Amino acid sequence: PRLSVGTVLPMAQTALGSAYLWALSPDRRYAMLQRLGQAGEQAATDPAVIGKAFAELDEHGMCSSHNGWRRGIFALAAPLVFADGTVLALNCAVAQLGLNERRFRDECGPDLLGAVAEIRNAVGPVDADWLGVGAS
Repeated sequence: PRLSVGTVLPMAQTALGSAYLWALSPDRRYAMLQRLGQAGEQAATDPAVIGKAFAELDEHGMCSSHNGWRRGIFALAAPLVFADGTVLALNCAVAQLGLNERRFRDECGPDLLGAVAEIRNAVGPVDADWLGVGAS
């Protein structure tokens, strides 16, 4: 089934969640991973899961997820960090039917990273009030 706006997904099992976590300050990341682990998200306490995504982010500026939270889904994600420290993330996900993962990464990855740069440059500095989430 298709996801609707506001669908809650397991953060540490998705490329989107991993990209967001990677962009947080170490203290905020540690606190978030602790909360996720306490909430029962096992992937948040598995260094291999997070480590793979973080290594991809370190090397490529984006990470991938293959069968992470749902079988048959492949996704790429990249963090979107604004000058004031606000952290968001963007992703692109597809059903795997006949998917060539390398081709998807090679073709969509640069567009994803380009979109991140364009949004960051077009929006400029933002804060929590602008995002409508209140002060954190």
